Amino acid sequence: MLRQICDSLHQPVVVTDADGLVLWVNDGFTHLCGHSSEHLRGKSPGSVLQGPQTSTDTVDRMRQTLSRQEPFSGKILNYHADGHAYWVELSITPIKDETGVLQYFIAFEHEIPSPDIDMPSICMYCKAYKDPVAGKWVSYEELLVRVLRTHPSHGICPDCVKRVFEE
Repeated sequence: MLRQICDSLHQPVVVTDADGLVLWVNDGFTHLCGHSSEHLRGKSPGSVLQGPQTSTDTVDRMRQTLSRQEPFSGKILNYHADGHAYWVELSITPIKDETGVLQYFIAFEHEIPSPDIDMPSICMYCKAYKDPVAGKWVSYEELLVRVLRTHPSHGICPDCVKRVFEE
């Protein structure tokens, strides 16, 4: 029943074994990170999602907390399969059996705006967006694709789908 509930969530969910290796992810997770469940299975999420600008302090704090089998909450910079960076807020909970032995970790994530984004990062004329991680300007269309990839509940008309995704 829990798996059916997690499958139906749009919020990204990942379940690992006690060693932190992926056992299962929902569609929300694969949609957010761009990696298939088959690609993620058996790997540490961090080995696939973290990159050059991911905070080592955050990673160390997460590892230390989880090694004590305590819940962790925080923000981290991850990388999509296509290479673009995105921020998530995550909550990881250790799951123990009735005798107190660690069995799994379950993590719930949601994408958040970059802490570095402010209004001057969007061009008032062409609406280009300055990607704070890459340090380059990206088009409004690329920003739209990123938003739609991670927040599919936002609407887009059929004409724009063709224009943005098929060109």
